[in-house]
Amino acid sequence: MHLDDEQIQRLLHGELRPGEETSARRHLAECGACEGRVVEAQREDAEVYALLRHVDHGVPKLDVATVAAAARRRPAHVIRWAATIILAFGVAGVAYAIPGSPLRKWVTTLTHRPAPAPQVRDTSAAGIAVAPGVDFVVRFARPSIGQIDVLLTDDADVEVRALTGSPTFNAGTDRLVVDAPDALATFEVRIPRDAPRVQIVLGDTRIVLKEGSRIVTQPAAHCRSETPMRYVCAPRQ
Repeated sequence: MHLDDEQIQRLLHGELRPGEETSARRHLAECGACEGRVVEAQREDAEVYALLRHVDHGVPKLDVATVAAAARRRPAHVIRWAATIILAFGVAGVAYAIPGSPLRKWVTTLTHRPAPAPQVRDTSAAGIAVAPGVDFVVRFARPSIGQIDVLLTDDADVEVRALTGSPTFNAGTDRLVVDAPDALATFEVRIPRDAPRVQIVLGDTRIVLKEGSRIVTQPAAHCRSETPMRYVCAPRQ
């Protein structure tokens, strides 16, 4: 069973019971479709919060006598015009607040801007560094890899270095795809400790999840903790 919209929203806002959250995250680890819906929901939340920050300001304090005096100094047609504008904004605000309102979608369309391309820098002929977003995925396209060393660092970028082999890299705004034709290739993945959420996926299986200060590894990938800052995964069968 896929996660429904309510479960996704409750998961994002920490409203699921512990057992339900564990079940939901286990499903996300195995279901790419639901994982994509969660990422999309996070983006929509970020857009809504950005809009709210734009309109979240205090109401100016007005003195009744000052308003009345200003009104007497304005021609009647100007006052009617201003009242019409104020009324239109009030109606628009109410319409925007209605769930499913087409005005909400129109405002989102006007304010939405494509996410900026990630800052990418080559660390060497066999390495790459990418600035991660809120939820970043390092995906090894082929399920057969020799070894992956995972290190937590104080740097700002996620870095993937090929210690052996000649892989290719394809970076996007929220993911980095590594294609290594050599089944014995070994890699070093360096993850910033301050990154909110980074996943390492081998084929279709997530083998490492770094979420806040928590590190979760997949036992089936033969991952072990060498130190609190270094993990080694040898997923090759």
